[in-house]
Amino acid sequence: MEGTCWYCKKVGHPWFKCFSRPEGWAPPGMKPPSGERAQGGAVQGSGAQGEGAQGNAYPGMFLMVEDVHGHEGDVGSVGKVVMHPLTHWVIDSGCTSHMTPRADLLDEVKPPGKIKYVAAASGALLPVIGVGNAKVKGANGELVGLGNVLLVEGLSANLLSVRRLQKSKAEVTFGPTSCRAKLGKKVLWSLEEETSCIKDLWQLPIIPWNGKTPTAATAATAKATAGGDATAPTDGVLEAVKKVQQQQTHGEVLAGVDASAAWAKASSRSGEADWETWHERLCHVNFPMLQKLVKDGSLKGLEVKGGVKEIGSCPTCLETKFSKFPFNSTTGPAKTPLALVHMDVVGPTRAPSLSGSRYFLTIVDDHTRAVWVYPLNSKGEVAAAVLKEWMPRAQRECGHKVKVIRSDNGGEFIGADFEGELKRKGIQHQLTVPYNPQQNGVAERFNRTLQEGARTLLGRAGLPDPFWVSALRQVALVKNRVLATVGDKEWIPYVKWYGSAPAVNMLRAFGCMVVFHVPKEKRGKLEASGRWGVHLGIAKDHKGWLLWDLTTQKLTVSRDVKFLESLYYKEWKQQQQKLPSTPLIVEADEVQRPSRQVEVAVSEEEMSGVTEEGGAAEVEQQQQQQHESPSRVPHPPERPRRDVRPPVRLTYGGRGKPNVVQAGSVVEQIEEDEIAHCYWAPIPEPKTREEALNGPNGEKWKASEDEEFGSLIENETWDLCDLPPGKKAITSKMIYRHKYGPEGELTRYKSRLVARGFQQTKGKDYDEVFAPVGKGTTLRVLLAIAALLGWKIRQMDIVTAFLNGIILEEVYMKQPEGLDDGSGRVCRLKKAIYGLKQAPRAWYHKLEEALLAGGFKKSECDPSLFLLQEKDEILMLLVYVDDILLFSASTALLDSAEQMLEMQFKCSKMGEAKYYLGMHVERDVEKGVLRLHQRKYCEGLAEKYGLQDGGKPATPLPSGFTVEPCADEEVVGDSDRKLFHSMVGSLNYAANHTRPDIAFATSRLASVVSRPSHEQLEAAKRLVRYVSATASVGLEYSGVRQRLQRGAADVKSGEMLLSCYTDASFNSVKADGTSIGGYVCLLGGGAVSWRSKKQNEVGLSSCETEYMALHHGAKEVVWLRRLLEELGVGQEEPTVVCGMVDDGWQPEGEIVV
Repeated sequence: MEGTCWYCKKVGHPWFKCFSRPEGWAPPGMKPPSGERAQGGAVQGSGAQGEGAQGNAYPGMFLMVEDVHGHEGDVGSVGKVVMHPLTHWVIDSGCTSHMTPRADLLDEVKPPGKIKYVAAASGALLPVIGVGNAKVKGANGELVGLGNVLLVEGLSANLLSVRRLQKSKAEVTFGPTSCRAKLGKKVLWSLEEETSCIKDLWQLPIIPWNGKTPTAATAATAKATAGGDATAPTDGVLEAVKKVQQQQTHGEVLAGVDASAAWAKASSRSGEADWETWHERLCHVNFPMLQKLVKDGSLKGLEVKGGVKEIGSCPTCLETKFSKFPFNSTTGPAKTPLALVHMDVVGPTRAPSLSGSRYFLTIVDDHTRAVWVYPLNSKGEVAAAVLKEWMPRAQRECGHKVKVIRSDNGGEFIGADFEGELKRKGIQHQLTVPYNPQQNGVAERFNRTLQEGARTLLGRAGLPDPFWVSALRQVALVKNRVLATVGDKEWIPYVKWYGSAPAVNMLRAFGCMVVFHVPKEKRGKLEASGRWGVHLGIAKDHKGWLLWDLTTQKLTVSRDVKFLESLYYKEWKQQQQKLPSTPLIVEADEVQRPSRQVEVAVSEEEMSGVTEEGGAAEVEQQQQQQHESPSRVPHPPERPRRDVRPPVRLTYGGRGKPNVVQAGSVVEQIEEDEIAHCYWAPIPEPKTREEALNGPNGEKWKASEDEEFGSLIENETWDLCDLPPGKKAITSKMIYRHKYGPEGELTRYKSRLVARGFQQTKGKDYDEVFAPVGKGTTLRVLLAIAALLGWKIRQMDIVTAFLNGIILEEVYMKQPEGLDDGSGRVCRLKKAIYGLKQAPRAWYHKLEEALLAGGFKKSECDPSLFLLQEKDEILMLLVYVDDILLFSASTALLDSAEQMLEMQFKCSKMGEAKYYLGMHVERDVEKGVLRLHQRKYCEGLAEKYGLQDGGKPATPLPSGFTVEPCADEEVVGDSDRKLFHSMVGSLNYAANHTRPDIAFATSRLASVVSRPSHEQLEAAKRLVRYVSATASVGLEYSGVRQRLQRGAADVKSGEMLLSCYTDASFNSVKADGTSIGGYVCLLGGGAVSWRSKKQNEVGLSSCETEYMALHHGAKEVVWLRRLLEELGVGQEEPTVVCGMVDDGWQPEGEIVV
């Protein structure tokens, strides 16, 4: 009904401009125009009035009804209804749970259980805010109940999960024109295409629990999506859920931190503190356990002020430890240490740690319940962590040998290196039954405990996610020093492991603010002797505390520390404007001997064992030897000084460019088992400005829009003028997009003003439009050279690149919505705004002009490649629209090029290249190895098309499978044809960039994309599953093999040898007798160019087809030789190796080109 008024049903005007519309009327879910008062939003159907309706009851819901008959309490009969996913249940086979954004469809709504988020197809996470029961109308008018329906905030449809129905023993079948569901012999529903399949979606009518008919007149629905402002009969459910969440989030308010009181409290070297402080020192341990520890005196230094009293509810614990189903142990512990060891791997985490870790390994001894945590960069490090690090140490400490290891069936545990070593050592390996994690319940429960504890520590301190490893280590350390309960027995793991009581008086609250002493060797004479930092626990390999230095933004270890345990980082940040910046003085008589402060590199080996090999006891001994005099740190003066300014933000250096994390922006670590998946309904993006600014993320879209307008004004994009006679002004539109990072995470809200270029006329307001972009082959050649020669690769992004381009034609545009001054004037465009036909070309010429003026030379082989030569150094610059890569061995040359670009354009320097055009760039500079892959993209293909459960094929296509045109009766329907077309297009993107192994299969499937058969559709699905199963496969460039063969003296010449292999498959296309030819060109051990294509001519013999393939390969080699010559690595004798097999001709198959 696009272009049709929703009130009078006439074409040519929108509903809000309809002269027949009563004032205040609006469709359900829409707001009336500003200045009007809502009248209820009822649609004037032939049989429905506005009974019980409320205006704006459901923002974003569009219900269009032409003839509705029914009565309250029943769905009634609906005539000619254009159904919508929000007014019907959509039957979805790609959804793992029933889910809805509408609270009025649910009964007995409870807080969410294990599933906390829904993962949309785009990768975004939508929060689950409740779980309840729903009902749909089935066969013969009977009601069908749905249990465990997720209430999802921001979801765009009511989704009924086929998989969930199957798990409930229901049988769901789809025919060509029908959809049926049965439970045993009972028919739940029977749907026909004519009445229940709209736009290829099978739908069932909704039935609200309030009993009202779901017609246009019954808009009295619950508050369904985030940002909704309407009331509803069941809005109390959502309000109650949200109120609890808000109370948990904001329940503890900093009511003014008294800096002097904090200093006084931190001055004592004693571990004595009140119950609440010990609760936080011991990583928020539960109160009954804390009482027992104090009562029996198991821990030295556990001194509590005041008598025994109940601890009030800790808001942080309520928020981060809420759980529904506990794990219950069914057997007693093992008889001796290491007789049974539980292991599990968790990850990947949403944020890497400071050292780049995205996984962690948990090891639990069944007898003592001692736990160890090993952060890992990848699952492939499990074998080394267990066999080389943990096992020798554990066996030496307790005097026992590991007998049995229990784990799940993860590939990290069943690999040949891990299994083989266990067999060699005589260790039994017990594996759980697939999809039964309860069999490894001890490790699973410890994982949950560790994650809850880490989230609690990070949430209380207000530290960003990359500090999760430090939080895990601290939780594991404390877990080994508090009571473990198995059945009716309790003990302390540390005591059972070592036979002695641990000391805890060295523990301090994680994330609290500290001031630590800076040795005079590390500071100037006039520099303050104390620095601000954040406490991250006890250092693993040093006798001191691990701290985050807020001045140097590095990890450091110090033993001379003053703790402010009542002041956490997020509270300190909130009050830093009130705290004067003064030098912090630690006088010499407060320290008995020189402090030992150690700067720790970010790539720390972070792990938590049962003990720190005596380090804790030594720290305690040093504390007791220190002077016990009161603190002599002076109070800050009234007037601020500039000696030491605490930083506003926390920064952390991961791999490559240091990241910047806003303090206090803590994102809860979300594990895989807490996420439900929904592949049908991606997170919606606003289609109009009104929808964006009035939606749940209106403030974020408004800020994004203001940023775009600011760029337009800053770049002087247009001049306002009156439209000259005979000229036409085009219009524009603001486009709203979500931007995602390499791991699929939502990174920003992007608004872009785009001109409607399709309104332009060629020859009048535009002429030439072509603009080159960097070739994929050129990119791979440059990466191969950089890997072999150890060149640096830097990445830059030009902000609003097109706005730098100058357009020469007269182009007029109406003032954009949001910047219209109401004068009636138009914009005479001076810059190439996005959407103009000539915009890419104008930007390219502007960039080309700037580079040539800066001394660059344009490549003759690729117009997007620019070269800069200075003496013996060379720099290569590759451009793909606004994404730029810089290659050079000279740091000075790279810095100079970046400065030149920053002087010409507004740039964003992204540091060492890691993620470029959807491709991951991973390298080991020392080994001269570079890997290029599309792991995240390939992993998402199976999810995109709902093919996760179809197995993992070992080859792209089945053996002997051929792709030939099919008969008319074998051609798939329109919906399957569109699916096939989409899958082949997605596969082709990978085949052209990093996956030559699927080039042949993709090329053959693409040849029948307009008329695929059912068999070919299944082959495409198989290929998608193959690509997803081998997502980490990519290209690797390395000269290690040649280096070993020829020696270091001949490394360059050998590794830079270009080679090309060609082949042809004679008469392989039976339909027309043609052959398939192909080639692959290698440089540095990896493919840089490849092709698989059906030959245009029919070869009369295999020899002729080989010649044709050789011809195409030789042409590519000639081009590559010219490119390499420009890059300074010319080829004297590149060899083309063809697949010739004819007797008596070129027996070795090598042709010198």
